[in-house]
Amino acid sequence: MSNIPTLPTRRIADLEVSRIGLGCMPGSWSTERAKHEQGIAAIQAGLDAGITVLDTADIYAPSWN
Repeated sequence: MSNIPTLPTRRIADLEVSRIGLGCMPGSWSTERAKHEQGIAAIQAGLDAGITVLDTADIYAPSWN
């Protein structure tokens, strides 16, 4: 038996995913180690809560910065 909570889900193509996602932009804008670790902790907390959608995009960490 899993300890992951059951969240409402929906289908995206052939995947069943949580209806609640986690936006990852705030975790990519800082070069400070503490902020990086906070971002990792936030993602881990989301996964622990049963979130299966992590919203990421190249624009969150653009190469021109």
